[in-house]
Amino acid sequence: MSDDSGSGTALAELWEAYRRDRTSEVRELLARHYIGLVHHTAMQLRGRSTDLKVTDLLGAGSLGLLRALERFEPGRGSAFSTYAVQCIRGAILDELRERDRLP
Repeated sequence: MSDDSGSGTALAELWEAYRRDRTSEVRELLARHYIGLVHHTAMQLRGRSTDLKVTDLLGAGSLGLLRALERFEPGRGSAFSTYAVQCIRGAILDELRERDRLP
């Protein structure tokens, strides 16, 4: 398995269930497992804008996490967390750019 296999068999079973069915329930469980990536990335980027609150960054990052769950292709050989951080960071930076535009 090309995912974070150190997280245990329950996580591997969740990923297998998500690959089979892609139900919203399983997606939510996976999102809960990886929400720490959103918090970590938001904290790294919080100083980039004085106009946005951390909750705004977390919201944008959460959307990036959900997008990552929908688009992740395990056969490409990278761990989900590696891919997800890129998606989360991109979503937060997009939000920062959109809010910081000059009139």
